Amino acid sequence: MSEHRERLLAVKRGEVAWPQVETWLSGLATEADDAAARSPLPPEPDRARVEDFLVRVRRASAR
Repeated sequence: MSEHRERLLAVKRGEVAWPQVETWLSGLATEADDAAARSPLPPEPDRARVEDFLVRVRRASAR
């Protein structure tokens, strides 16, 4: 958020008109959609692998 800090604070203070905020949000949503389309991540998490990791970590911390 640090790159958008000042702009976000201006919005919070009411210094930015709502149409500008909507335009900015729309642009950010487009960027997020584009990034998701190019993401190397699988569409769904590997739940079994995550669960196995969490169980191993918990067991190791209990020792």
